[in-house]
Amino acid sequence: MKKKLLLILLLNTIIVLSQINISSDITNRYIYRGTNVGGNSFHIQPSIKYNTNLDSLSTIQLSLWGTFGLDNKYKEVDFGGKYSIHNISFIVSVNYNPFDKYNNKIINPFTNEFILSYDGCTKFPFTFTIESYFYGNDKNYGYNKNLDKNNSLYHSTYIEVGYFKIIGINQFNIFTGFTPWSGMFSNKPSFVNIGITDNTKIKILNKNLPIYDTILFNPSTNKMFFLIGITI
Repeated sequence: MKKKLLLILLLNTIIVLSQINISSDITNRYIYRGTNVGGNSFHIQPSIKYNTNLDSLSTIQLSLWGTFGLDNKYKEVDFGGKYSIHNISFIVSVNYNPFDKYNNKIINPFTNEFILSYDGCTKFPFTFTIESYFYGNDKNYGYNKNLDKNNSLYHSTYIEVGYFKIIGINQFNIFTGFTPWSGMFSNKPSFVNIGITDNTKIKILNKNLPIYDTILFNPSTNKMFFLIGITI
């Protein structure tokens, strides 16, 4: 009986471990939705993801993701739960960030957000994302001082539409993102994130590692950024 229980436990452990994916990105900086929130240093961005299939069409994913600046001026850890069916995903995330966008320490380091996304497919190569903050430190990110005095949330919201094209081993993503009102993304309704990303792979030590580079422009702040990152 004990051997049977141990065998079942071992098999379940193997199954769970096979559904866990651990990786890390190394990128030259951390730009979030068109805003440089991570400073000008390189960032290490580790992630742990656990995936399980509910049926042939839907999955659930639990993830832990972080970004840490090498200059130790910015750090963030996000825990998320994602339900996906076909190419549509519903995500709820709890974000821990002990600094605001001005790198000042804050009292409440937690923020909660909801994300709805569509990943597209080869027959319909368009993507769509809407992200909105609904609880926590969102009120410390915005620009409306009347809301600050009332201790209210901004419900900062970001909406992005994209198009992708696969050419050989390269996938090019063209995207444009905007915010419909004042909040953490801008002090007014405006486009904040327009650019193009190239996803490809390079061979290092007999391994094909994903690499990406992005050129983006934020019309709200009139700033342009170049990002490059590799996943290991």
